[in-house]
Amino acid sequence: MAVDPGELRHWSRVALAAECAAIVQPLFVTAWPAANQKRRASVAAAIELATRSATDEQPCPGLKEAADDSGRTAGRAAIPHLYSVPVNDGEQSPAGPEEAAVASLSAKAAELAARAALDESKSEEGRKAFYSALDAARQAGRQDLVKQIWAAASERVIRNHPWWKFW
Repeated sequence: MAVDPGELRHWSRVALAAECAAIVQPLFVTAWPAANQKRRASVAAAIELATRSATDEQPCPGLKEAADDSGRTAGRAAIPHLYSVPVNDGEQSPAGPEEAAVASLSAKAAELAARAALDESKSEEGRKAFYSALDAARQAGRQDLVKQIWAAASERVIRNHPWWKFW
């Protein structure tokens, strides 16, 4: 069966997005070990609040701020390797372009999961989070995580479409 996260109901898609972001969250720390605690916490908060929102089937307080913070973290991770912008914030950037891509994609997956939970018209953001997580895992060369992400998607699709609904 082909798996398309776009076919999931909104809150199932948010739950999948948050799960996939959580799968690649350790890659953020590995790719950017010098990231300050605030940046690490922003990624964790976006995932946690998106997960809680999906469980409660309503946006949690603080979700927009968590999405914004994780988005800023994703952007900062890309500088200066992917975007040649001078930064004078005293923070050490990821070591190289590959690490910057992994850190940025991991944080972006968390941001998009949180944005998907903000309102149902943003449901496509959940699908984007899924693919950002896949891209982070692929960029890191972690085929095991790619398989784990696809397995999570397959499981969620099966839960949303029991076998008897295919007949």
